Amino acid sequence: MPNKEFYDNFLCYLAADSYDPEALKELLKDDPEFSAAFRRNLAGLISDENWSVAVASKDINYGFTNADELRNWVAGLDSFLFGDGPMPNSLN
Repeated sequence: MPNKEFYDNFLCYLAADSYDPEALKELLKDDPEFSAAFRRNLAGLISDENWSVAVASKDINYGFTNADELRNWVAGLDSFLFGDGPMPNSLN
C-alpha cells in the first residue's frame, strides 16, 4: 500500500466526492519535492498488487470494472498531472 500522506492527498483531490485534479496539478507545480514524491507513489500504485479494483473502487468511489481500466486511469492521471495529457474523467 502507498505512503499514507500520499494516499490522503490522493483521496482528497481525486475521490469521486471531491474530484479536482486541476487543483492538485497546481499544488504539485508549486512544490517540486512534494511533486516528485507524489509521482513516485502514483507510479507505485500502478504496480501495487494489493491496490485492487475492489479497493480502488471503494476508496475513491469509481466504478472500475477491471484492473486494466484502473491502471489506465492512473496512467492518464500521471500524464495530466505531470505532462500535457487531458484530464482523466472521474468514473462515478
